[in-house]
Amino acid sequence: MNHGKSREYMGKDCPESIDYEFIKSVWNFRKNQRMQIINVLDKYKKSKNIVVFRKPKEVINYFKSFSK
Repeated sequence: MNHGKSREYMGKDCPESIDYEFIKSVWNFRKNQRMQIINVLDKYKKSKNIVVFRKPKEVINYFKSFSK
């Protein structure tokens, strides 16, 4: 981990940190944000090609389908 250090692409005086609000937002993401994302996807599914992956294997198979 880089806690307390600056990554090479970050500003010199910008140490990485993890605070309570960040951990809370990651922990509650599914509960708080999932429905909003699903609603946006539903809104555009008729006019855009939207692909939802539920497993890493689905991603691999999807990209393999382009190489055939």
